[in-house]
Amino acid sequence: MTKPPRSHALTLDCIVGGGQTLGTLDDGRKAFVWGGLPGERVIIRETKRKSRYVEGIVTDILHASSERIAPRDPASYLSTSPWQIMTFAAEQHYKAALIEEAFELHDIVLPNSIDVFSDHIEYGYRNKVEFSWYGDSGPHGETLDLAFFQRGGRGKIVVDSCSLLADPIMQLARTIRDLLRRKSVTARSLKTLLIRCDQKGNCVWQLYVKDRDFCAIDNHTASSLGAQGGEIIYSDPRSPASRITERLAAYGNPVLNDTVLGVPFHYATEGFFQVNIPVYEQALKDMRHFVSGEYELQNMHHAGQGTTQPDAPGPLRGSDDETASTRAASDNRQSSGYSAFPAEVGQGEWQLAVRPHTRGLMGEDGGEAETPARAASEQPSHPEGSAFPAERGQEDGNWRPRVPEGGDGREEGRGNEADPSRAASDNHDTDEHSAFPASVGQDKLVVGDRPYTRGLMGGGGGEAETPARAASDNNSKVLDLYAGVGSIGLTIGGDNCTLIEIDENAVREMKRNIAQLNSNANAILAPAEHATDFITSDATIIVDPPRAGLHTGIVARLLQQRPPRIIYLSCNPVTQARDIASLAPAYGIRHHRGYNFFPRTPHIEHLVVLEKRPS
Repeated sequence: MTKPPRSHALTLDCIVGGGQTLGTLDDGRKAFVWGGLPGERVIIRETKRKSRYVEGIVTDILHASSERIAPRDPASYLSTSPWQIMTFAAEQHYKAALIEEAFELHDIVLPNSIDVFSDHIEYGYRNKVEFSWYGDSGPHGETLDLAFFQRGGRGKIVVDSCSLLADPIMQLARTIRDLLRRKSVTARSLKTLLIRCDQKGNCVWQLYVKDRDFCAIDNHTASSLGAQGGEIIYSDPRSPASRITERLAAYGNPVLNDTVLGVPFHYATEGFFQVNIPVYEQALKDMRHFVSGEYELQNMHHAGQGTTQPDAPGPLRGSDDETASTRAASDNRQSSGYSAFPAEVGQGEWQLAVRPHTRGLMGEDGGEAETPARAASEQPSHPEGSAFPAERGQEDGNWRPRVPEGGDGREEGRGNEADPSRAASDNHDTDEHSAFPASVGQDKLVVGDRPYTRGLMGGGGGEAETPARAASDNNSKVLDLYAGVGSIGLTIGGDNCTLIEIDENAVREMKRNIAQLNSNANAILAPAEHATDFITSDATIIVDPPRAGLHTGIVARLLQQRPPRIIYLSCNPVTQARDIASLAPAYGIRHHRGYNFFPRTPHIEHLVVLEKRPS
């Protein structure tokens, strides 16, 4: 007989990087909770139980947060976008704070207040989805429905709509479902349905099936779906993953066309391409300033979105008289309502401008208390069952810095990677292999907002030539690592750009894009870590790695060659911060900015521009 699930009442304390909220049970175990917000008193249903923590889902709210709103997709939001339950201002607030905490985890304090760009389109922005299928016995035979996997469990949730998706995608999904129902296709014979659309609303689809003899769709029925193209894909049923074993049939044109900053691109249905193109274009515009040499940050200033400094890259040290916490709190109090430090959040408990950095990390007697980073080895695995597979590693995140209600990410100390197998090694990197050990206070990385002019300013204070400016005076070399189909390098990299990509299909599309653009760019099929010879001292380097961050061989080559500028776009601020800590002996932070590519989800994108420090 199956035991009924356990329930617990608890108060939730803070957000962790994977998107869950953290609380403590009466017996002292930590609880990682979906569907709750900091400050709420809730009842949760346990979904996973370990010796030192549990995972759960909120079933009842005893005391609601003022940040709580009703989700648009009440039945399925936990599977697709678990942050539908908070106001958008709260989402921006927590994402900014999580970026800062991710860098604090690696002893780096970012020089300016955290700006998370958003176009404020919260729904309907996704241009790609992968549905599962659900079947059940009914009075007229077996039913067939579109479904998402249940987050944190093994079940499925039947869906007929999803507010994150562009309308043409959901319409096509229902049309395909209805066609398969009429053909009496069962869920047992299907794996998934992948649909994506371009910015004009043209859709393509791939139906992954378990039977090589699948014949429910022919040319006539495919043409009735109203899609630009589609494919039937046989996927080996011995694997639960929807991988292409054999392409059984193709209808119409399954290759989409889109433009990014006016540059046309081709990409396959299953290929990598950005999910939220308008926000991605803003990131590219920001990056372009630093590729072209137009790096004066006042040209990039957006009214009401924080301050920027056009000075030289800041030193990676703090000072005893002005802490980074003080500067960050002060800057954010003056910034927009999406600041990581809203001025109204204090409630008499926190002195934001003077709060000790060690609050929550040391016991009252000054003894060492358990930090979230130390507790990471007992944290759960990364959130399960997201309905939207990670775009090139942009998963629900396996990093867990903690952010209390209204906090800045420091109040509960530092979190770490959610995967226990990675936590120990990542902490080892932080404590022993960092160029700036956290145990030495004077070596704490502080990329200050004060001018750092040594070697960059003439004796009279006039501006001297920086390595980055020298590199941009001519048609300088650009190297784009982890290039995908070339959507970064081919839009902002110029005509002397080399693009490295591991995926054969992406490189095929990249070469097609290069030919269409009549560009001299060079596409290389290789893992980035096997192409380090392309990293040279005279090239601007662009990296957009998967969640795991940069390979150690790439970091070593960058330190050896010391190119003038590194433009680092990341889907995981924790591994980005780790890599930047490793590069700190040679580089300072020129610019940083966050991007909300995936509203209503915990996903965060973060850009850091590094410039070589004077020798």
